[in-house]
Amino acid sequence: MASLTFTQEQMKQLIASIENTKGKRLATNLDKVQRKLESDSVTADDIMKILKAKTKKSTGLKQPPNSWRVYLEKTGQRMNDPNAKETWGNMSDEDKKPYVDEAAKLREDYKKQKQELSENSEEKSDIESEEKSDIESEEKSDIEPEEKSDIEPEEKSDDSDEADEPKANSYYKQIDGKKYDRKLLEKADSFNEDDKEINLKQAKIIWEDAEDGNKVTDCEKETVQYILDNYKCNRGAKKYLKDKLA
Repeated sequence: MASLTFTQEQMKQLIASIENTKGKRLATNLDKVQRKLESDSVTADDIMKILKAKTKKSTGLKQPPNSWRVYLEKTGQRMNDPNAKETWGNMSDEDKKPYVDEAAKLREDYKKQKQELSENSEEKSDIESEEKSDIESEEKSDIEPEEKSDIEPEEKSDDSDEADEPKANSYYKQIDGKKYDRKLLEKADSFNEDDKEINLKQAKIIWEDAEDGNKVTDCEKETVQYILDNYKCNRGAKKYLKDKLA
């Protein structure tokens, strides 16, 4: 078996990656690592790539809305309004074009701003890594819990329908007074971008994320049902998710 040497920063990233990957996906990644370690040519970078050990940092930018959300914002309607869904579904491509064009422009502006932030932060990344490695353990105990609770929803937290939702509930997204799994909704949002329907493959990804702890909670089931009721899914995706919920 190959002998590898990791830097202190790489070890931190590996631990964070393992902590944030659960269920079958983690088991699959660890199997890949085991097989890779049997090779004499394996490097530390190879292991980092398999475990996708990248430190996730917030850009501070608000995730741009897709065309459907732009339409809702412009017309003052809510996502779970059946009349809004019906009206949108019956609109022609020409009628939807202003919302599609605006969403595309917002997405392009977002990418440019993100790229600019990335370029500006490259020079600081090495310094910040060294500073973090020197933080005393006593200081870490005060800082880490707060940072960890916001690690996933941080970039999209401002895109919520409930702007006043407290940070303590960042794992959830509250809609009309009911809590849903934020991560699953964000996944569905990304699949619905550019007015696309969620397909069977994407539906399987949503369900796999729901059962990442080898058990689908009531909240996760209700979130999947919400996705079925409020997001555009093709026939195969609908059947798959309905069968899973049955």
